[in-house]
Order: sequence, then structure tokens, then C-alpha cells
Amino acid sequence: MHRMIVGIGILTFLFGGIPALAQDAGAVGINFSAGSEIGVGATFHLNDTLVLRPRIYYDHLEMESCYYDSLYGTRCVNSSYETYGVALSTLFNAFTRDSLTGYGGFELLYDRLDYSYVSDAWRAGIQGLFGLRYRVAPKVALYGEAGLRWTRQKNQYSEDYVDSYGTTTAAVGVTFYLK
Repeated sequence: MHRMIVGIGILTFLFGGIPALAQDAGAVGINFSAGSEIGVGATFHLNDTLVLRPRIYYDHLEMESCYYDSLYGTRCVNSSYETYGVALSTLFNAFTRDSLTGYGGFELLYDRLDYSYVSDAWRAGIQGLFGLRYRVAPKVALYGEAGLRWTRQKNQYSEDYVDSYGTTTAAVGVTFYLK
């Protein structure tokens, strides 16, 4: 994980050195998103190519799992979890056509999970993001993202780590630009 973070830092430094060429350079905004999590964050257009987006997020899920027991018949178990997390996205604009911008990038994330049956679990990971951002007004943009996610999870009752891989619909959101 340490090597991955160093590699991502080097890529960010290299691509961040590209000179500012367009109207988005220096733009700062506040974004709100919903999807696999509900989040709020900031958007910093460092130049025409590089965008940094720190955010905090929350998720809540309630589930009912049912199974058949030959002695007692159908049994159901209710469970729930809440997730509180922070993330940092590094996005690279790939193209711009009028008000539409396509981008790709990655996001480092760290969160705490509270399960109904286990507390103090934590999860860290990285996800690759692909998205489109559309400026509906000079100070307002809508965006949508999808991607692939890898996470590693550990809880307080086990020394083992659990790795997860999968797809994610990271966000449908809106950014309000202040500058």
C-alpha cells in the first residue's frame, strides 16, 4: 500500500506540472454527491489538466437476511451498518467539448464502519474513476462517475484482513464554483 501511495504522489506531481491553459485553472468549488455514499467536499482545479477533490462521506444500509432451518423453519436476521469516511481524488481532464469535460483518475479512501454486530472496523482502499462533468452555468457543474474499487478491511476481533474488489457508481453530483 505504501508503494502505491508513493507512485500516485509521483504521478500527481508529474501531471500537476503541466501549465495552465484553460478557463478552469484556479477554479474552486464545493461539491455535493450521492451514489454509493452521500458526500460533501471541495474541488480545486490546479490547472487545465489536474483536479484535486477532498471529500467526506457517509453511508447507511439496513439488511434482512433470511434462511431456512429444518428445526425452526424460516429465520430472518436484521443487520445494519454505517460508514463514515474521508477521501482524496486526483482527477485528470482527458477532453473538453464546449461545456462537457471527460476525466479519469483515482481516489484514496479511508473509512470507519459501524456494524450492528461489530464495531470499530476500518477500511482503506483505492478506486479508479471515470466521469463526465457538464457546466450548466458559469458557476454550476453536474457530474457523474463510475469506477473500480479495491479495499482492505480489518475489525477489532480479528488479525486477518479482508480484501474486496468490485465496481462502484461513485457519484452523481453537483459542484458550485466560488472562484
